[in-house]
Formats: sequence, C-alpha cells, structure tokens
Amino acid sequence: MNNFFKHTCLTPWKKVALRVQDAVIFMDNPCAECLHWCGGADLLFESGATNIREFSAFESGTEKQEKAVFIISSPLTGKTTYTIENILSASSFNNCLVITTLEPKLHQYASGEEYLKEDERTFEDLEHELQKWMGDTNVQTEILHLPIFMAPMFENLFLTPSFDAFFPVQHKDLIELNMEDSGRSTINLKDLHFYMCPHEYRTLVRMLTSSLRQCFHSIGCKEEIFALGPTSHLCSVQLSNMVNQQKNTYPGKIGVLFIDRTLDLIGPASHGERCLVDQLLGILPGLPAHCNNVSVDMSILCDACPEDVDDTIVYPGCLVPDTDESPILAEACGVKSVKAVSQIRNQLLRAVTEEGLNEDGDISTNEPNPADNIENLVGAFKRNAGAVLYNSALLQFGLATAQLLKDESCESWETLAMTEKLILQQLGDDDVSNILDQITKLAKDDSTTFEELLSLMIYASYAFKSHIDIDVYENLCDSLCEIISNTQCEDLPEHFMTSFKLSEEDLKNKAKLTHTVYRTLNNLEKIVVNDLHLFHILKFGKVEPPSYQPLLSQVIERIFHPLKPDLEPDIEHITTGRKDLLKMGMSMFRKVTPPRPCDFPTLIIYVIGGITATEVSQVNDVLRKFKSNQCEVILGSNRLTSPSDVVDRTLFTDNLNPDFFL
Repeated sequence: MNNFFKHTCLTPWKKVALRVQDAVIFMDNPCAECLHWCGGADLLFESGATNIREFSAFESGTEKQEKAVFIISSPLTGKTTYTIENILSASSFNNCLVITTLEPKLHQYASGEEYLKEDERTFEDLEHELQKWMGDTNVQTEILHLPIFMAPMFENLFLTPSFDAFFPVQHKDLIELNMEDSGRSTINLKDLHFYMCPHEYRTLVRMLTSSLRQCFHSIGCKEEIFALGPTSHLCSVQLSNMVNQQKNTYPGKIGVLFIDRTLDLIGPASHGERCLVDQLLGILPGLPAHCNNVSVDMSILCDACPEDVDDTIVYPGCLVPDTDESPILAEACGVKSVKAVSQIRNQLLRAVTEEGLNEDGDISTNEPNPADNIENLVGAFKRNAGAVLYNSALLQFGLATAQLLKDESCESWETLAMTEKLILQQLGDDDVSNILDQITKLAKDDSTTFEELLSLMIYASYAFKSHIDIDVYENLCDSLCEIISNTQCEDLPEHFMTSFKLSEEDLKNKAKLTHTVYRTLNNLEKIVVNDLHLFHILKFGKVEPPSYQPLLSQVIERIFHPLKPDLEPDIEHITTGRKDLLKMGMSMFRKVTPPRPCDFPTLIIYVIGGITATEVSQVNDVLRKFKSNQCEVILGSNRLTSPSDVVDRTLFTDNLNPDFFL
C-alpha cells in the first residue's frame, strides 16, 4: 500500500481503534465497506470492541453493554438522528461516542441552515440531544469527526462508497430542473451552475469536495484543481471555494482532476474486452450492503452441505483486499480475463503443492474445463483449517472465478460483445438501420434480458449519434414491450417500476407500456453529452474499421505527452487563491501558461459516476509508456461500475435527489 493510502485511509481507522474498548459498534453500510478494505473487523475486535452491528433502528444494546460507538457517513439529520434515538432509547448505555465522517458545517448545510462561524456549536447541541435520548443528562456523550470515506481497492485506485449515489447531471435531469422553474429560460448542461441543483444534490457535492479537501490537507498539500465536464466543473468550483476560505498554508501541492462519467459510457456499457474483475462484478450476485464486492459460495470447503437446502443458507465468501505479498486483484486487472484465469489456476496449484495437499496424487489437475479444474484445487484445502486461513484470499477469488465461468450469463455477455463489435464495424455506413435490426433480433431472443438490451442501446447511442429511422424505432419498441411483458418484476432493472410509476398490472397494458418504452428510448438519444474538442471516443481510420478509444486513457496520454499539447478548452484549470486570480488578470495583457495536472508530485483523477477495473489497467499501460516517474497518478471514483449500473443510472435513477439522509 502506497504512502497516500496509508495516510488517508488507514490513519482515521487507527484513531477509531483507540476509542472502541469495551464498546458495541453500530456502523452504516458505507463505513462498513471502507472498513472491509482497510483492515476488516479484526482491526476493531483486536482493539477491544465487543460487537459490531448494523446501523438500524431495529438494533439495540444488551443490558450489560454500557458503551456505544456509532460510525456514520450521512449527515446527522432526518432518518440518521431518528435511528440513533431509537437505538439509544432501547438500550442502557452510559457512554456514547458518535463518529461522523463529515465536518460540522456540512451537518448544518444538510439540515437547511447557513454556515455558522463556530463549528463547535453544532456538535454541542447534538451531544445534548444524545443525553436526552439516553434518559440521563449525566452520561458521557461525544461527537467526533474523522474523515472516513476511502476504500483502497488497488495500488492506485480508491473508491468512496459514501458517495455511491453521486452521478453527473444529464439532459433528462435538465428537463426536471426546467419544469421546477417555468419562469427561467431553458438551460443546457453548459449553463448549469451549483444553485440550479436541488438541495440534496448540492449537499452531496459539498460532502464529496469537503472530504477530499480534508484528505489532501491531512498530507500537507494544497490543491491545484482541473475539471473535464459540467458536473466536474461544479465540484471543482466548490472545492476551489473551500480552499480559498482555508487560512492555513501547506508546503506541498497536489493536482486534482475531476472527470464526468457521462462523457464516455461506451467502456462501462460494453461487455467485450473486460478484465476478470469487471466480469465478476457484472455477473456474480453482489455482496449484501456493499457496492463493490460479490458473494462467493464457499460450500465446497464445508462439511455441512445438505442437498435439500434452500437459497436462505449462505456460505459466505467475497473479494478481499490485496497484500504486498499477494496482489491478487491487481494482477487480475492487469491482464486479459483468459490469462487471469490461467494465473489463478497456477497460483492454486502452487499453494496446493506448498501445503502438501496432493502428495498421493488424488487431485485431478488436468480437467479440460477451467472451472472444474479450479474447484478441484480449492477442494483440496477441505478439512485443513490452517491452509484455508492462510490462503483465504486466493481461495475466495478462485471460487469466484469458477462460479463466474459456470454462470449462464457468460454466454450472454459473449453474444452482446459480438453485437458491440458489429456496431463498431458498421459505423462507417450511412444507414444505421442494420445495426438496429440486429438489436431487434437480439431482443426477440429469450436469453436476452431487458437490462442487457438497454445496455446495448446505450452503447449504440454513444457509437452513432444519428437519427433513428421511425420504422426501425417502432419495431424496436414492440420488441422491448414484448420482453418487458414476459419479465417478472424482480428481474427488471432496480428502479424501472418506480421511475415510470408502473404497477404489475401495467406490465400487461400494451398502450401504457409502449409509451413508457418510447420515453426510455427518447432518453437514450439524449444521454450523449460528448461535446469535446480534443478528445474523440471513436477513431475512424482510412482502411481499418472504427475503434473505441477510452476517454481516460486519452486524457492521461495528453497530460503526460512530452510535447505538452494544449489541454484547453476541454480540461479547465480552476483558479484558487489571490495569486491565481492575479495571474488570470495578467493573462489579459500577455499569454500566461496555466499549470498542467502533471506538474505536481501527485495527481488525483476522480471519475464522477464510476470507473471500471479495465480502465485502471488501461491507465497503467499508458503511464508505463511515458515512464512518468515524476508524478504519481492515483485514480478515484465513487464505485466500480458495470453495464447494469450504467443502465440504472442513466435511465431510471433519480440522480438529482439522492435519498441518503432525509
């Protein structure tokens, strides 16, 4: 783990560990996910914690438990305070510590108040409320702020589960903004500014920028801020304002570049050329309460495996953090999925040999099916607790790989990947009806889900930005309606029913369903917001077919190119402080070259809306090409995204009104 993650991710948890002696801990899901990637529950149990429970109004402490510690990522308002009150009222605690990941001013802003001059006042008032809920004004209460919001996934990637709901503003969101204020002239994404957004969205922006600012200042660095995209501009301006209000000076500087996910959705919406980690996250069932993990069936290592059990019996396993000695996730991201499967098999074979588990030669290692081969190797560890514990990370990842290879969705992904290649090959044609005809045929295939079809439509919408012929459009709508009507509600995208206010009866109503699908496809036509001048997602050659060029790789290549090509107007430098303003004024009289993101020892690139493990690998390839030893690049995002995530976020989720604290 590099020094940046040691300071920003592990240090806050070490401070938490000092305060949990003899305490029962109530923790919300984002903080629990951060803990998973920063040492796990052992870190707190070894420090004296007696129990860790979900932050829920249905939880409480026992009569013998006297100390409670809450670790919470949402503002202390609304449902959050209601939950704390319920837990405290139903328990017998005489000592309560609330650890919040947000600074005091953000709690005030979330509740609708203006910023106050004295930060302490907010926490003092809440501490008195805690005493009231505990039924005794003499009990000890404290509210402590610690910046816990980062989960280090790989050597150069961190995620922020607390801001999982954050997604760039889209054209469909502008319709809502225009409807809310009919007296205002119609706005577009270029005209978007902070106070046009709803209060919940503004709060989320300030929560993210405030957390990042504290992270950078904790390592003694001031930010030089850059933006690529409308929502990135919103975040950059807010971060810049916070930096200007900061009175402290810092010896170092750090480059920060925000990028909108919606500028390039081809990569995350595609099913081909994805690394093994992306396939795991896109196909296997998710780990409950986690945004960036999967559930792995470990029953092959268990003795008690009755054949007649139902799905409520769980044999839990998941992806676990890499170590310096065993960087399993990082290695799986750095190669193609076929090679990654081979590497996992070889690592398991080596572990079996080192543990002396196949001395009799009973374990078959020559199975033609890679999934069966991996399962045989993992099964060799059964009834050997020491070997299982020592190799647990490898065993869990190995079984996850085997279960992925056996999943029926793998064949569907291959079919979708072939269709995506066909879309790219036919992009040069003036008539795009052939592409849509192919999608329509795929829609009539029983094995294709509605969500997979929509992810393909998003891919196509970004690939060709042409008008869809009305006849093909109607045929596609009919095919989509047929798929929806034959799909169970629970198999439809997560927010599909609520987004369009549909009931189960409406799924059989052909007229209403057709209208709904028309609205969905209409949104698909409008999600393309790529108005960039320097970066082009598709490359058209004279002879070879068009090819996809990932935006993130292009940005890295242009930033680190030795010839230093211009970054403006696409990448905007946000001025901070009086010196920058003075330079900007001087530029009216003479040319002033703005700094480049790579001019600093560390560059943080934060992708708003999600990133893929494949993109992380592509960025590392570009960095190796330029041998950029002078500037360390660290990627960040609010989640690892998949094709189903892209469908949900772009079409169905109300991104402007995230329900995270009200």
